[in-house]
Amino acid sequence: MSTAALTTAGTPSAASLPFADLRWLRALAGRIGWASAYSLVIYVVTRAGVMFGAFAGYVYGDKVTWHSIVTKLDAYWYQHIAQVGYGHHLHPSGVPPFHARFSSWAFYPGYPIEIRIVHEVTRLPYAPAAVVAAALMGFLAVRALWSLGDAFGGPRVGLGTAALAAAWPGSVLFTLPYSEGTYVAATAAALAALLRRRWVLAGVLGAAASFTRAMGVALVVAAFVVAVGELRDRNWRAMAAPVLSALGLVSFYLFGWQQTGDALVWRHAEDLWGQKLDFGKEMFRWVHQSLDTGGLKGDAAILYLVGAALLVLFVVAGLRMGRAARAPLVVYAVVAGALVVLYGAVGTRPRMVMAIVPGFVWLAAWLRDRGVGMLAATFASMLPLVAFLYCQAIRV
Repeated sequence: MSTAALTTAGTPSAASLPFADLRWLRALAGRIGWASAYSLVIYVVTRAGVMFGAFAGYVYGDKVTWHSIVTKLDAYWYQHIAQVGYGHHLHPSGVPPFHARFSSWAFYPGYPIEIRIVHEVTRLPYAPAAVVAAALMGFLAVRALWSLGDAFGGPRVGLGTAALAAAWPGSVLFTLPYSEGTYVAATAAALAALLRRRWVLAGVLGAAASFTRAMGVALVVAAFVVAVGELRDRNWRAMAAPVLSALGLVSFYLFGWQQTGDALVWRHAEDLWGQKLDFGKEMFRWVHQSLDTGGLKGDAAILYLVGAALLVLFVVAGLRMGRAARAPLVVYAVVAGALVVLYGAVGTRPRMVMAIVPGFVWLAAWLRDRGVGMLAATFASMLPLVAFLYCQAIRV
């Protein structure tokens, strides 16, 4: 399938999209635009499943409280950074014993800055501020995914991309105090800008992504590959995309060096969390042992397998697109997918697989309307279970 054929087939007017004749939807679209209106509806509908699962976990879980849901593991560190910053040592002082063995330097500052802004503006405590920031960025992520799908194949592909990603079980983290919403929003928007050849905008958005998660390096590589291709036509302006995208990573590393005197403090912090290149060995070992053990660990291991299945779907969909898959998306997906699979402590958890955003675009373009609807419904049916498991194990 050629890019031209795909684009021509997927660009009806926005008003011809499903349910566009509903009066309330038309009214909403009149205020915020069709893409934003659809994205908001998709987001709200999928969040209902998340809230149902979280409520079930709260009611039936053993010692599950609001505090435990919003302050465990990564969520704790994001709020800690937002409140007191990083400090001058690998191990920060004044943290609970469980967290004292880890380090805040493993977490990038993009999302904590948003938490601090929400706290300063609303005067909410840090935990609710973190949830509000995550929820807002979750909506922007769905909207940015629409833009990416639209840039690839028109409004129908945009709608399908947004629906599949919002319904994907890993999107539970859009509603909880994690950086997924921020990263996906910045990455999807940056890739859309690359497809539209808006180099400076792609670079600025890429910097926001690489300032939020280490996986932003995949976006830097994708922008660099595209820029090198543009240099054949002496389009030097394209180099703005990779140069600006890298600023997020570089600025965080330089800041860590300046604060601690250790140029690799971020790498040493990652080591404390078991983040290392082991070609998936740790992930396979953990899944095997967890399936043998059963219980909640077994259920979480099944979610790893679900994530792996989606990766396979991404690959198949990308291959079916052929040359129409578009170079920026292919390069990003390959690098991001490698980081997910090859770093065993990351693994194919639903939240990690969600960062491979081009896969949702390819699925939406390949499956078309009915197939997208069926797959999105299947994904959405899993959201309550994933939210419930998160409340039980805080390890989805």
